[in-house]
Amino acid sequence: MEASASTNIIIIVTDDQRWDATGFMQERMPSLGRTARFPWMQGNTPNLDRLSEEGVHFDNGYGVYSLCSPARATMLTGQYPHKHGITNNNTDFPSDVVTYANLLQAAGYTTGYFGKWHMGTQVDRPGFDHVRTFYGQGKYFGVVFKDGNGNSVDAITFDQRSAQSIVINITDLPSGGATQSIYRTTEGGPFQQTPVPLFIGENTFQTAAVNYNRGVWFRFSSGEVEFDSLRYKGVQLLSNPGVATTIQASGIFEARPSNDRIGISSGGIPTWGSNSSTEEWIDDASTNYAVEFIQDQASAENPFMLFLGFKTPHQGNQNGVSNWYPPTRTDGIFSGQLSANVPNLGVSPPFAPGASGGNSSNVNNVNYCETIAGIDGCVGNILDAVQAAGIDNETAIIFISDNGFFRGEHGLSDKRAAYEESIRLPFMIRHPSLQTSSGLIVNEIVSNLDIAPTILDLAGLEVPAFHARGQPGTIYSR
Repeated sequence: MEASASTNIIIIVTDDQRWDATGFMQERMPSLGRTARFPWMQGNTPNLDRLSEEGVHFDNGYGVYSLCSPARATMLTGQYPHKHGITNNNTDFPSDVVTYANLLQAAGYTTGYFGKWHMGTQVDRPGFDHVRTFYGQGKYFGVVFKDGNGNSVDAITFDQRSAQSIVINITDLPSGGATQSIYRTTEGGPFQQTPVPLFIGENTFQTAAVNYNRGVWFRFSSGEVEFDSLRYKGVQLLSNPGVATTIQASGIFEARPSNDRIGISSGGIPTWGSNSSTEEWIDDASTNYAVEFIQDQASAENPFMLFLGFKTPHQGNQNGVSNWYPPTRTDGIFSGQLSANVPNLGVSPPFAPGASGGNSSNVNNVNYCETIAGIDGCVGNILDAVQAAGIDNETAIIFISDNGFFRGEHGLSDKRAAYEESIRLPFMIRHPSLQTSSGLIVNEIVSNLDIAPTILDLAGLEVPAFHARGQPGTIYSR
């Protein structure tokens, strides 16, 4: 590929996606002399298959550090983790480290960040002009998106200094009754109201106004409560008002000082006030923001760079249960399928002689793969948006995962070990006007360390020398 100063750049990063977790790789496995662990994925990732068929597929893409935040920081900087300083998932990305985003901004690019950042609960997205993101791991349903200043997007916001009230119209109570309490965080510590018995009909709870911000929790402390209307300060919070809904014990209605919206759990599925991104599957919401950005920037004078970070297929916690949660469109499509066995399932590693399987059950494997089939549709939406905007030829699309994931191989789950399942990544680049051919498979080893200099090269920019965190070096160091 040759550099082009007019190239738009889209980088899509999944979380914990193995190198073989696509339909086309499962189809290719027998020709590589390998066992396809999830053969039922064939034909179910048509958009990822399309990227591979229309672009350049790197068969030997690897991560230099198999953990989410260090890998993402490496992709931003082109540096190893010992250089950029992110060696865990809890440390904020240092604002003084030069990234490809900073350099593209300086060259006139408009930059956008959408979806998962992951590094701690950091608010800043240094180098990005337009931001729609969430903090930490997020969750598959009911996540609140933030802008680059930490403000909630498309959310009901309330003045935390004013009086707050909740009105719930209860239609049924358990035989033993149920109670409700108000928990308030004050300057002097938490305040708990004496639990109040609930009754059939409208129950109203009120807090007093204060002269400083504080959070208020309305908690149902015992029993299950069925209701058909819930209003917080006069705002209807249910997305399905009029439909009787059950609140489990300890259901919480919360207004936090950060002005996050109030959430409830209805039958295990979060429901939210107003029509907003928080009602959507998390990666659909991130993708919708990214598509809007593409539409807005397609006819702009300057080129753009867009980062889209998926939560998928990282395990998530929903209503206290840790699992993989696909969108409705792919939920159950692999139900009952059996994963193929591979020889190293029964071989524990020397450093963990007691390892015995990890997340290798068929149910876990099915749920994991159903989330990947879910984001395949999101990738399709990006491809369609680029095509509809008429910018196919001048847009480079990079697809990669932050790291791989064990599905019981070597008796392991998670990642964090230098075996193929953990460090080998799906990695593709498509740029129609700059490619010499389509469907090219490159066998040479590449890594996520190559992302930053490749992006700069695609933009026609030099890879500069600079001082990072007080130490001399380059953005691209092997």
